[in-house]
Amino acid sequence: MNKKRSVIFFALLLSCLFSAIYVIGFMMITPQSTITRLSMNQIGIYQNQDNANKVMESLTAMNLKPYSYQQDSLTIVVCSLSEDGVKTKADQTILVSAGYAYIYKEIESKDSAFKEAVKNQDFEKVMELMQNQGKGN
Repeated sequence: MNKKRSVIFFALLLSCLFSAIYVIGFMMITPQSTITRLSMNQIGIYQNQDNANKVMESLTAMNLKPYSYQQDSLTIVVCSLSEDGVKTKADQTILVSAGYAYIYKEIESKDSAFKEAVKNQDFEKVMELMQNQGKGN
């Protein structure tokens, strides 16, 4: 009877061991996600650069960091850029209390330059890359 219990015990032990090795092995060879996500609040699209500048000054006065990029002949103003979206969503209450309408956006890219710029928090470079992407570059 003890021999039968020992065989069953070792069979279960080895089964668990090989299952763990199998799972860990696949986790190591599975490629990591190459998509970089960036969330932002889009404040507006302006044909007149002076209007875009006024909005950006107003956002700066509210301690929000505005960014802009060109697409065709339009200036797009965004703020509250973040990788996880928490800061972006938190800043939405400030925008609403100041009377600003916004569109919550998430940008995804597989571009390594975009990923590097986001990692380094170089949002001016991110805006430049988004502008180039809008031109089809």
